[in-house]
Amino acid sequence: MVRDSGTNPTVENCRFTNNQEAGIVVCCGASGTFTDCEASGNALSGIIVRDSGTNPTVEKCRFTNNQQVGIGVGFGASGTFTDCESSGNALDGIAVRDSGTNPTVEKCRFTDSKESSGIFVCDGASGTFQENTLSGNAKGNWYVDDDSSPICIDNTPNYDDEEEEIPSSIFK
Repeated sequence: MVRDSGTNPTVENCRFTNNQEAGIVVCCGASGTFTDCEASGNALSGIIVRDSGTNPTVEKCRFTNNQQVGIGVGFGASGTFTDCESSGNALDGIAVRDSGTNPTVEKCRFTDSKESSGIFVCDGASGTFQENTLSGNAKGNWYVDDDSSPICIDNTPNYDDEEEEIPSSIFK
């Protein structure tokens, strides 16, 4: 767990596998840079980024076969996710929720979520999603509720405002 304001580790080429909780947790105002890491087979999510002021940089990481979401961002957190893969997770490839939550997600792949969506944005969250690829997700590629306002640019496919509502309880 990476926590508290001022905490800013550099983590490269590490594996977080088969943990009883999430593979990686960044919270309470921490940041940090995670490059070419893998979080897979965890009992909860691959990575959870939560709380206002929390702002990690996550590049070229893989979040696969976790029992909840691959990537979870909430409670006012942000963060930048670039060229990551989230595939084969039980729930969403990425779940972004809560007012004030505003990640930047670019050039990532969200595929083969077993029970939910590729990208899930709800409860007043926003975020910028650019040049991501989504496919093979059980409940559709996108879910955005009426209270949320993501910016979606050049994704394949791009958000079309017609996905059905799917409840997610990752942060409850």
